[in-house]
Amino acid sequence: MAASAGVVWQEVQSDFIVLQQVALSLLAHIAERGAKENIQDEPHRKPSLQRVAVIGDVHAEDERLAAALRHFAELNIDCIVAVGDIVDGHGDANRACNLLVESGVLAVIGNHDRWFLEGRLRDLPGATPRSALDAAALSWLKSLPKTRSLQTVRGPLLLCHGMGDDDMNRIHADSEGYELESNLALSRILEEKKFRFVINGHTHKPMVRRIRQLTIINGGSLCGSERPVCSMVDFGEAKVQVFDVSSDHIDEAESVAFDIASPRSQLLG
Repeated sequence: MAASAGVVWQEVQSDFIVLQQVALSLLAHIAERGAKENIQDEPHRKPSLQRVAVIGDVHAEDERLAAALRHFAELNIDCIVAVGDIVDGHGDANRACNLLVESGVLAVIGNHDRWFLEGRLRDLPGATPRSALDAAALSWLKSLPKTRSLQTVRGPLLLCHGMGDDDMNRIHADSEGYELESNLALSRILEEKKFRFVINGHTHKPMVRRIRQLTIINGGSLCGSERPVCSMVDFGEAKVQVFDVSSDHIDEAESVAFDIASPRSQLLG
C-alpha cells in the first residue's frame, strides 16, 4: 500500500512539474507579447538629418565607390544613402555590396538588383552572374527595401530608385507637360503631400528640380561610361554639392541652392 502511494505521489510531482513549466512558458509568452505591444504603441521617433551624402547608381563600380566613401568619411555628415542598382557593371559587385555594408549606408533596391535576384536579363552587357556574390552580399541585397522614409531638418524625405515603388520611373530635367501629368508614381506622391524631398536615381543624370512642393534630387551614377558623381545634400543650408568621382580622387563640382531656386531649377549631368 505504501509502495502504491509512493508511485502516486511521484506521478503527482511529475504532473506538477510539467504544469509549472507550462505556466512559466505561458507567462513568458504573455510578458513578451506585452513588451512588443508596448514597443509598437510608443511613438517612433526618427532623428532629423541635416547633411546627407548621396551615392547614385553604383553598377559594380567598386573603385569609385570606395573613393566616394573615403571622401564622405572626411566630411561631417549624418548618414550616407544609396539609390540602388548596385549590381550589373564591369567592376566587383561583391566588393561594392561589402563596402556599402561596412560603411553603414542606407540603400534601396534598384531595377537591376531586382532583375539579378529574379534571374532575369542576365544576357545584358556587364550583367553580374549569380556566383559573383557571396552569401553575405546576396543576403544583404535581398534585404533591401524599395523605399525608405527619413526625416530631415526641412521635412520628410523619400529615398527610392525611380519614383516611389516604381523602380523604372524616370523624371528628367526637361520632363514637362503630359510627361509629368501622366506620371502616376509622381502624381501619387504629389497628391499625398507626405514628402518634401525625394532622393532617387535610375536616369544616371544628377539633377535638382522642384515640382510643386516636392524637391527631387537625383544622385546620378558612378558609371565611368557617363559622368561619375556623388553628392552631399545640406538640408540646413538648402543646397546640394556635387562631386566628380574618379578611382583615386574627388573633385568639387556644382553647388545648387534648392529652396531659393525657381520651380524648374535643375542640375544637368
